[in-house]
Amino acid sequence: MHNIKHLGVEQMIILLYGSGLINGNTYSKMMEIKKKRNKLVHDSWTQQIELDPQDAEKLIKKAIECLEILTAT
Repeated sequence: MHNIKHLGVEQMIILLYGSGLINGNTYSKMMEIKKKRNKLVHDSWTQQIELDPQDAEKLIKKAIECLEILTAT
Protein backbone atom coordinates (compact mmCIF):
# COMPACT_ATOMS: atom_id res chain seq x y z
CA MET A 1 0.00 0.00 0.00
CA HIS A 2 1.21 3.48 -0.82
CA ASN A 3 2.15 5.97 1.84
CA ILE A 4 -0.67 8.49 2.36
CA LYS A 5 1.87 11.33 2.27
CA HIS A 6 2.44 10.65 -1.43
CA LEU A 7 -1.20 10.91 -2.46
CA GLY A 8 -2.19 13.81 -4.66
CA VAL A 9 -5.17 16.01 -3.86
CA GLU A 10 -7.51 14.13 -6.19
CA GLN A 11 -6.47 10.75 -4.79
CA MET A 12 -7.00 12.07 -1.24
CA ILE A 13 -10.50 13.29 -2.11
CA ILE A 14 -11.31 9.90 -3.64
CA LEU A 15 -9.94 8.16 -0.55
CA LEU A 16 -12.11 10.31 1.75
CA TYR A 17 -15.19 9.60 -0.36
CA GLY A 18 -14.45 5.90 -0.73
CA SER A 19 -13.94 5.61 3.03
CA GLY A 20 -17.30 7.25 3.69
CA LEU A 21 -15.73 10.24 5.44
CA ILE A 22 -17.35 12.68 3.01
CA ASN A 23 -20.59 12.46 1.05
CA GLY A 24 -21.18 13.03 -2.66
CA ASN A 25 -21.96 16.71 -2.20
CA THR A 26 -18.70 17.38 -0.34
CA TYR A 27 -16.81 15.25 -2.87
CA SER A 28 -18.19 17.42 -5.70
CA LYS A 29 -17.30 20.64 -3.89
CA MET A 30 -13.77 19.44 -3.20
CA MET A 31 -13.24 18.40 -6.81
CA GLU A 32 -14.54 21.78 -8.02
CA ILE A 33 -12.18 23.60 -5.67
CA LYS A 34 -9.27 21.42 -6.81
CA LYS A 35 -10.09 22.07 -10.48
CA LYS A 36 -10.26 25.85 -10.01
CA ARG A 37 -7.12 25.85 -7.87
CA ASN A 38 -5.21 23.92 -10.52
CA LYS A 39 -6.41 26.30 -13.21
CA LEU A 40 -5.30 29.33 -11.20
CA VAL A 41 -1.93 27.86 -10.26
CA HIS A 42 -0.96 26.01 -13.42
CA ASP A 43 -2.77 27.76 -16.28
CA SER A 44 -1.86 31.24 -15.10
CA TRP A 45 1.62 30.69 -16.54
CA THR A 46 0.28 30.38 -20.05
CA GLN A 47 -2.68 32.74 -19.95
CA GLN A 48 -4.10 35.54 -17.88
CA ILE A 49 -6.61 34.02 -15.50
CA GLU A 50 -8.63 36.11 -13.13
CA LEU A 51 -11.19 35.11 -10.56
CA ASP A 52 -14.18 37.40 -10.18
CA PRO A 53 -14.46 38.60 -6.54
CA GLN A 54 -17.93 37.04 -6.21
CA ASP A 55 -16.68 33.73 -7.61
CA ALA A 56 -13.70 33.87 -5.27
CA GLU A 57 -15.99 34.42 -2.30
CA LYS A 58 -18.20 31.47 -3.33
CA LEU A 59 -15.14 29.26 -3.73
CA ILE A 60 -13.81 30.26 -0.31
CA LYS A 61 -17.19 29.54 1.29
CA LYS A 62 -17.23 26.09 -0.32
CA ALA A 63 -13.71 25.42 0.94
CA ILE A 64 -14.71 26.46 4.47
CA GLU A 65 -17.77 24.19 4.32
CA CYS A 66 -15.52 21.28 3.32
CA LEU A 67 -13.07 22.02 6.13
CA GLU A 68 -15.91 22.17 8.65
CA ILE A 69 -17.13 18.75 7.48
CA LEU A 70 -13.64 17.28 7.71
CA THR A 71 -13.06 18.64 11.21
CA ALA A 72 -16.45 17.27 12.36
CA THR A 73 -15.55 13.77 11.15
